[in-house]
Amino acid sequence: MKNLSIAFFLVLSIDQLQAQSVFSRTYGAPEDFNQGAAAAETLDGGYLLAGSTGGWGSVNGDMAIIKTDSLGNQEWVKLYGSAYTEQAVSLLRLNDGTFLLIGNTNENEGDYDAVIYKINTLGDTLLSRRIGTSAWDFVKDVAEFPNGEIALLLQSYASPFPNGGMLVVQMDANGNETERFALQVNDQQTAGGLFAETDSTLMVCGGIWNTEENNSDMYVARFSKIGDVLWADTVASSFNETFNSICAGPNNSFLVCGTMITNDTISKGKLFRYGSDGTPSNTFFSADDPFRFDFRDVAYNPINQTVFLGTHYNGGGFEQATCYILTENFSYAGGLIGPGLFTTALGSVLNTDKYHVFCGTSEEFTPGQTSMFLKKCDALSGQCAEWQTGIADFIGSDDLPQIFPNPGNGSFFLQNFELYDVISALDMTGRGLNFTINTSLRPCELQIERNGYKGLLLVNLQHQKTRKPLALKIMLH
Repeated sequence: MKNLSIAFFLVLSIDQLQAQSVFSRTYGAPEDFNQGAAAAETLDGGYLLAGSTGGWGSVNGDMAIIKTDSLGNQEWVKLYGSAYTEQAVSLLRLNDGTFLLIGNTNENEGDYDAVIYKINTLGDTLLSRRIGTSAWDFVKDVAEFPNGEIALLLQSYASPFPNGGMLVVQMDANGNETERFALQVNDQQTAGGLFAETDSTLMVCGGIWNTEENNSDMYVARFSKIGDVLWADTVASSFNETFNSICAGPNNSFLVCGTMITNDTISKGKLFRYGSDGTPSNTFFSADDPFRFDFRDVAYNPINQTVFLGTHYNGGGFEQATCYILTENFSYAGGLIGPGLFTTALGSVLNTDKYHVFCGTSEEFTPGQTSMFLKKCDALSGQCAEWQTGIADFIGSDDLPQIFPNPGNGSFFLQNFELYDVISALDMTGRGLNFTINTSLRPCELQIERNGYKGLLLVNLQHQKTRKPLALKIMLH
């Protein structure tokens, strides 16, 4: 009995330690723009957060790396760039334990090119390269081959693609270019994402122009290492569609997500599964909304057997970075939301064995001032932490109204609500949901009559004295 008690205590302690390591933080240089692009886990359990900033001594905007510990505490910040403008796109942890930061620069007199920095865990630069053509080139994604070579996917406007096309550039571990080829599909393409298979073939996704329908179709293909097309598939309709991200999926499949734009104000997110031979599966996931829903990034983890889908929602007067947690069969298993009372934008997602992590940009507290954000949640329990600001000069966040737990199942607690009235609770279609508030409890209790609804919810408040409105965003799972 004593041994059983000790074992139970150890298991409980491990679960408690894992739950304590979740965090939700914002970071950035005070009173300046900060944009979060991607995150990668370090060997010590911390994270590197890659983004762009106009602060910390930057001249015209540089790429930045913020190092955090496992609890989200900032340890150091380093900038990467020149006297010109650089913008971070992605960050990849390589098999040798180093990291590859990729972005874009206008260093060559307004001619945009891709730029890469290979760095170690301390942020020291091991090598840097600028990659492009005589025309404009923008890097979109990066992948590593099993032998340590690197592949970059660029959106290029060089011949034969004056209207834009997909260009793949490959390099060895020392940054020497080994291969370069344009994807010969048609004369107008949009680059999305790529990843390298274990057999050194490349999976590429994006969009191609449909001249008959006069719009863009979703495009996905498998290429040999030298650019030969092994198979390809398109998803076509009468609307503009493009794939944005691709990753390995369960049972040798792969997952690809994107967006279908039906008009100037409405878009739908789409997630598909393909077999290794290019056969599309009947399994797919879609988010339909009367406003805009963009599926921007996807990651699968075979250990926790979950699909982590990063989206950007724009509708009902606000924008929000949101994430879906799905089973292998694309059944809804939960949701996460970004920080802030204002606009947030998704950067990328990271699906590790124990945690769901995503990052992006938040106009959290002061309109016009943006911060990078990083959120880490327990993959098994779904537990997350309340948001904390890392902007050094922010004052008064503790006095703002808060709703927790968030995400929740319809029963929430309200804190710092004494000076506010709850006006409405709206789902993503603008439909009002009934709610009740129990003010006899401290903190107050908010009950939402969800009627089976899952997803983002906008709770509208009004200050009792100033009558100024305030909107809080919560996720119903």
